[in-house]
Amino acid sequence: MSEKRHRIVIFVLLVVLAALLASAVYIGLKVRSSHLEGASVTTELDLVDSCIEQGDTRQALSVLGRVEKRAFSVYDRLGIYKRYAVLGEDAKAEKCLLKALRHFPKDTVLLAVYTNFLLRRNRVAEAFRRAAPLSGTEYGSLYAESVLRQALLTGDGADRLFSRKKSFLFFGRGKSADDDAAFDGARFLDERFIPVYCDAYTGTRISKWIRNAALLYMLDGRYGEAADLFPSELATVHDALFWGILFYDSARYAESLQSLLAVDALDDGEIRKNIAESAELKALMSDDYYILGDDASAQAMREEILSPDSPYMQAYVQNRTPSLGKLLPLLYMNTALFARNSGNLASQYERLYELVNYYPLYVPGLAAYGEYALASQRRPKEDDLYLQLRAAGLRTVGMEERDAAPVVSLEDVLGRIDDALRQDKSPALLVLREEVLAAAEPGLEKSEKASRVWRLLERNALAPGLYPPEIMRYAVLVLLHNGAEQDAERLFDDYLRAAARDRADGDAGTVDPALHPEQLSLWECELSAYFTVRGQDYVAAQKLYQYIIDHYAARTPVMNTSGQNASVVNAYVNQGNIYAGYNAAPQALALLNKAVSRVSEPQLKAEVLYRSAVESYRMGSSKDAIRSLQYALSLNPSHNRARLLLKQVQATKD
Repeated sequence: MSEKRHRIVIFVLLVVLAALLASAVYIGLKVRSSHLEGASVTTELDLVDSCIEQGDTRQALSVLGRVEKRAFSVYDRLGIYKRYAVLGEDAKAEKCLLKALRHFPKDTVLLAVYTNFLLRRNRVAEAFRRAAPLSGTEYGSLYAESVLRQALLTGDGADRLFSRKKSFLFFGRGKSADDDAAFDGARFLDERFIPVYCDAYTGTRISKWIRNAALLYMLDGRYGEAADLFPSELATVHDALFWGILFYDSARYAESLQSLLAVDALDDGEIRKNIAESAELKALMSDDYYILGDDASAQAMREEILSPDSPYMQAYVQNRTPSLGKLLPLLYMNTALFARNSGNLASQYERLYELVNYYPLYVPGLAAYGEYALASQRRPKEDDLYLQLRAAGLRTVGMEERDAAPVVSLEDVLGRIDDALRQDKSPALLVLREEVLAAAEPGLEKSEKASRVWRLLERNALAPGLYPPEIMRYAVLVLLHNGAEQDAERLFDDYLRAAARDRADGDAGTVDPALHPEQLSLWECELSAYFTVRGQDYVAAQKLYQYIIDHYAARTPVMNTSGQNASVVNAYVNQGNIYAGYNAAPQALALLNKAVSRVSEPQLKAEVLYRSAVESYRMGSSKDAIRSLQYALSLNPSHNRARLLLKQVQATKD
């Protein structure tokens, strides 16, 4: 029995083996036949080409009809289609393509050729129904064309265009006036058009398509995904600026700078043709350099624009690019700040003088000019020796530097502010005028200073307890600096409630700054933190200071011009002080060290260094404490607490 079963198994295996051998032989013969058939098709197509060249259309069609029956591969069928198209036989050409697609329904080349065939004959609806598989391929632009033309012809929006259920009821539907009213151009802003625009760019390399796709991501707040669409090449200034701004807004500053630097590869003609955009691009490069910590390169970019010989300034002076009027004041301002921080008073004065003369209504410029005037008034007067040298027609290097940065009178500043107020009574200008007047009368009694604040508030009330933010901030600070802390706190609390009512258009309930710091501006958050510390609510104060650090500490171009940096420094220092009060020296020291790196004013830097030395000493790091104290005394030799602590630390170390 077992022997019989064994013979049966052997027989079955032999049958299977024979079948496999037969299949192999059949496939080999089929392949050989196909190869020979392909060679035959190629020969006959050459004959068709010869007939076409000789003008023998009848013979060409006869041969094509014969060879079409033997065509096997995609490329054979495409070759036949091409000859039909050359002969103007559209019906036969289409029939050839449809037959090929029945045999090779997933072949993208065939589908692309047929989609193009339909589009060129304005059979858009048919092309649209077939073209979807082309999306994301090298032929995606045909899909994009079919979608966009279908949308324009029918007025369809994204819901119909991209619905998986393509009802025959909408086939060939015409566009009505209602469609225009319902959709208009806004229908192309749907995010489902993003792949369409990407496909259009892939096929055409026209940069506006990829920018459209990126813009739709940006409208949805998806800046990271928009930035990921960055193309491999940038052909225009507009391209470089667009992607530079996109990366900048995505906080990817190195990539922003890299895309902006691509403009160096463009010729001067392209740059001069787009002066306004080129200037904006240079300004953004300056911002990128600044954020990345390269202040010198940032300044070089600004100077390149502001140079009298630059094409940008020439175009602005000749009134060919009025849009530069919004950009140039910022550049003058940042250039003046760079000069001040570099100790170059002459350059600071020069830029500020140009700024207030070219842009007399620019409030930050007037404020900076006023600060310069106040600083120049505080300079020590020249002694008799210097006066004698001047009388003899001699000057030292120091005298030359002093002369290059002249003293500006407060009357000059007030005159410019009054001129500006006659054209624009902005709260910021009113506050600036009060600040300059107060500086011009340093001997005023505290009560008189407070009285002037109340009069200013009375003249500018918007509603009970509500005033322009610039005026409120100034009033609270003046009251604090002149011993009226309770009045300042009460005024500020009333203002916060009034502002909340105004935002809520009614009763806003209890206002808790620490609970919702995002509803406050920077100065409101800073003052709220100050008053919570004054009320010994340190937990709330920490929340507010941390909010300032988290949301405003990033290095930005507006940090200095807006006063933001000073507020961030205060947040670091005060948060550090609170941690120090909790005996949390490591946290306090980390915060104070961050504050030190942001301060340029010598007196304040010395004070922060002293406080960081206290925490270092508390942690047992005498070496770090000594280094900080020595640095503090080099900045401010009259800092007696730093000197006393230095002696104490050195004595302990010895």
